This record gives sequence, structure tokens and C-alpha cells, in this order.
Amino acid sequence: MSDDYYAFSEISGAVDRTKNLLWPFQWGVWFRIALIALFIGGGGFNFPGSSYGDVSDTGLAPGSLPDLGMDNIGIILIIVGVVLLLALIWMFIGSVLQFVFVDCLTSGRILLTRTFKERSGKGVRLLLFNIGIGLIFLLIIAVLALIFFLPVMDGTPPGDALVIGTVLMFVLLILVLLIPLALIAIFTTDFVVPVMIRDDCGVIAAWRQVIAIFAPEWKQAVVYVLVKFVLGIAAAILLFIAVLIAVIIIGIPFVIIGVVLATVFKLMNIMLLLLLLIPFVVIVIPVTLLIEVPFVTFFRYYSLQVLGRISEKYALLPNESMDEPAV
Repeated sequence: MSDDYYAFSEISGAVDRTKNLLWPFQWGVWFRIALIALFIGGGGFNFPGSSYGDVSDTGLAPGSLPDLGMDNIGIILIIVGVVLLLALIWMFIGSVLQFVFVDCLTSGRILLTRTFKERSGKGVRLLLFNIGIGLIFLLIIAVLALIFFLPVMDGTPPGDALVIGTVLMFVLLILVLLIPLALIAIFTTDFVVPVMIRDDCGVIAAWRQVIAIFAPEWKQAVVYVLVKFVLGIAAAILLFIAVLIAVIIIGIPFVIIGVVLATVFKLMNIMLLLLLLIPFVVIVIPVTLLIEVPFVTFFRYYSLQVLGRISEKYALLPNESMDEPAV
């Protein structure tokens, strides 16, 4: 029964293609895919949300704002502008590399600059689409927040049962809304991107085509999402274990050096900690990305194979075994 669903039958094929591409080990191939993983989200970097304390802790009267001064405000605006610009550049590169990665795997030539310029236009469209979806989601959250919290913002104590219940319902609703957002992200990355390449079209046109492809095959789509979710959990566990082992191995010499300096030379301060921590992090980040390479490669092969089985028109991967990759 499971063989009738491509989400099951294409797992072994994706594993074989991943092994053929990555083994025997070649630094050039692994390094380039690791760089792709860094930008398309394989690196697992998160941006922590800001937290705000109670107004009473700032020494300001409720409703008042600190007098930052025009100079300080200007500096803050410049910093915010630079951060936003760097974030946009980062996201743009990541969007373009989504297409470049598909080009690499479908051709067997792992060369990042070969199609980067050619895919830049599609990368911009994908970036704008993702930003638009994100803004819509934030707008929905803002509207829901007003609907939920305006009725209880009448001086009701924070510990009141009504406030607690409202917060829990709001959080639950946000979690429910994250499901369609995640589905949009999955189908955009896994299927819309290769359709854009094959049809040389924009995001909306590609989405229409993806919907047309999966509408009669909706069971295949449901099973694919469920199987990928399970595979994602399994991969996350394996990745965590592998990274943890690598971190421990890398950390051993740094711990030894720290203990020696602390006991023999009586050196133990923040500066020494930073001197040990900085090279440790510099080593751990690329090692982590290299460990992620097989996982990132497998999942991209996996989605391409499922898409090719559902629609022969979008079978971008060659039928025969891939030749030795170009480095």
C-alpha cells in the first residue's frame, strides 16, 4: 500500500542520489552545499525575539518615553536601517540559492556561480512573495490580538482567569495559523521553485501550476507532508546527536587549554573565556554546516523526485545514476 504513495517509494531513490553525489568525499562539493545550507536555512540560525520589562522598572512614568535626543535617535535609525539592509541581502542570496541548488542537483554540477545571475530575477520574486506572506501573517496576528485583548484591557488584573484564558486561546489560535503558513513554505520551496525553473515563470503562475498538479493527487500531497514531517523529526534527532558529538570533540582541546591556563598561570577571566570561545564558535559553525550537507541534499532530492513522479513534465532529475559531480 505504501508503494502507491510516492512519499514512501522515493525515499530510497533520494538516499541513493545523495550517496552518489556526496561519496566519495570531495571538499569542493561539501563546502558549496554547506554554504547553500547556511543561506537557505539549513544552518538553523534563529533570531531571538525582543523582551520588554515592566514600565515601572525603567523609572519612567506610565505612558512616557525616554528622551533619547535627536542624535541618539538618528544613530538608532541608522543601525536599524543597516540591519534591515543586511537582512534583505541575506534573504535575497538565500532566495536565489534555492534555485541554484535545484540547478546543481539536476545537473550534477555543484557550481554556485554558474546560474546565480540567471536566477537572480526569480530570487527577487521569491523573496517578495515570502515577505508578502510574512506581512499578511503578521497583520492577521495584529488583528486577532486586538480582537482578543481589547475587551480585557480595562484594568483587569493580569492573573485574572479571563486574561489567562484569553492568552491561552490566542496562543492556540496562532499555533493553528502556523499550519497553513508552514504548508505554504513547504510547497513553495519543494515544488513552486522547480516549477518556476521548468516553466520560466513567476511565483503566482507556478503556484497555480502546483495546485493544478496536486488537486487530483491530493492524497499524495497529504501523505507527502506527513512523511516529510516524520522524516524531518528523525533527521533533526540524528543531526542533533551528530552535532553534539562534534561539539564535544571540538571542545575537548579548548577545555584542556582553559584548565591549564587557569591552574598553571592563574588566568581565568572574561577575556580568556572570549579568547577560547571565539575560535571554538568559528570552528563549530562550519563543522555543523558540513554535518548538515547530507540532510539538506537528501530532502531536496526527495522533493524533486516526488514532484517528478507526480508530473513527468517536472521530472528535472536525470533517470540514470548521476555521474561524478563537478567540483
